[in-house]
Amino acid sequence: MKKPAFICIIALTFWSCATFSQNYKLGSKELIAKNWDKAIAYYEKAALENPKNSVYRLALLRAKMSASLVYLARARSLSVEGKKVEALDAYKKALAYDPSNRRLVEEARRLAEGKPEEKEAELTSIELPIKLKTARDKIDLKFPQEISLRSIFEALGKYSEINLIFYESFRDLPFSIDLSGLNFEQAVNTLCMATKNFFRIINDKTILIIPDLPQNRMKYELVGIKTFYLSNITAQDIQQHIMQQLRSRTKVPTVSINKELNSLTIRDTPDRLELAGKLIRLWDKPKGEVIVDLEIMEVSRQKIRK
Repeated sequence: MKKPAFICIIALTFWSCATFSQNYKLGSKELIAKNWDKAIAYYEKAALENPKNSVYRLALLRAKMSASLVYLARARSLSVEGKKVEALDAYKKALAYDPSNRRLVEEARRLAEGKPEEKEAELTSIELPIKLKTARDKIDLKFPQEISLRSIFEALGKYSEINLIFYESFRDLPFSIDLSGLNFEQAVNTLCMATKNFFRIINDKTILIIPDLPQNRMKYELVGIKTFYLSNITAQDIQQHIMQQLRSRTKVPTVSINKELNSLTIRDTPDRLELAGKLIRLWDKPKGEVIVDLEIMEVSRQKIRK
């Protein structure tokens, strides 16, 4: 019983394919060959011949969507290569098949006006209010044998023509280090981290070396304030998360929210503000969208039986 039924299904399938118009068949052949323009032209003829046939309409819609995506990818690739004219032609093709795509329209407009492609907001490093003016870009100092830590700092300052002031509780100790290839701030920061100190820039020619203790951090550490405006999540939802991520053993960040503006204002050190910006950029993402093609079809059981 199963075999005759299977043969019957195959027969019905071929019978249904045979009822399709020649233009639909040619369109399907061109679609397989990825000749989008020809495929769409044939599908349009098939749909005009029989406007009530939902198979033709659905095939035409899918072909247009696929063609639009292909031309969009081609346009972006040409734009990156600097081929503006060819890229604009590809954008026109993509728009012809998907004219309601606002993002595509915006991309084409920006390219035509010569504006840079809109990217996700990139976080730049927070600039310090005072920058050091060093005599040399790179340090070429090595201390293979243990000597006084104060002497290493002083040699570093003298080499770069920067004045160093030592905090009253600064602890001297024997130390060895290789600072070649670093700039002055990198060298001082490396030396401070290795010896449990930190530094504060006083002016463009002077720094203060301070023992790394909680009370000293609170007193001398540089603090900044930055406001982050959110688009896809609410400030209340991430306030606690951001505080947990920025919290340290000695310090809790100050995070305030503005419900009306849906913004977060954070008061912390520049490096932690930069970290907060990166986290917020990861969290504040638009929700994914799903496009669903819905086609309502009416089936006649009487015709199937015949």
